Amino acid sequence: MLFEVAGISKRFGGTVAVDGASFAVREAGIVGLIGPNGAGKTTLFDIICGRQRADAGEVRFEGRRVDGLMPHRLARLGFARSFQECRVLAEETCLDNLLFAAQEKRLWRELLGIVVPPRRAREKARALLAMAGLSRFENVLAGDLSFGQRRLVEIVSALVTEPRVLLLDEPASGVNPTLLGTLHDVLAETVPQMGVLLLLIEHNMEFVMSLAGRVVVMHQGAVLADGTPELVQADARVIDAYLG
Repeated sequence: MLFEVAGISKRFGGTVAVDGASFAVREAGIVGLIGPNGAGKTTLFDIICGRQRADAGEVRFEGRRVDGLMPHRLARLGFARSFQECRVLAEETCLDNLLFAAQEKRLWRELLGIVVPPRRAREKARALLAMAGLSRFENVLAGDLSFGQRRLVEIVSALVTEPRVLLLDEPASGVNPTLLGTLHDVLAETVPQMGVLLLLIEHNMEFVMSLAGRVVVMHQGAVLADGTPELVQADARVIDAYLG
């Protein structure tokens, strides 16, 4: 088993955010995570990425328990993540955003001034920028881009790290249709090519259903349904709780 969420629960005071959520993924690919607001999706991401500790349950990657590990340790295992709010280095160029992401984040390297990126990282960064249609913005400050372009920079910055597990939290939100098509194509091409497990929280049903080979539906903190996009969209429980 590549990745497993087993019985994860999380409370905040009297509020149950995640209630025994479980699903397992055998191999790399794209898994959509959908559900109404407040279903526990982002809290589950926070637990997977080490930003929150679960009250119960386990997260396993390649058979190893990883819940409770600090985010930097998870990053070294190959975990990368985006957030609902777009996060880029606004005062750095697009290329430098990717090169910074590609660097090995070890303090002693920074203290010694060893920050020159290897040629391979630079080549990969430029290839990803080209794939995202951002080559002409290579030397433009990320803060000067449109929101959708910044979102693309954020996501290719995650891809340049060559992650094993990539978690994207509502990447389509606020992105115009043209750039959304570009984002779709980048993910559709790079995820199979790189052998990444992509977990995708998304409210744009057309976007997620066209990308994911499998969809997990959360409702009130628990997994309500799990299957192919076709099966999930036809599930009466899902229609009643979310899609309807």
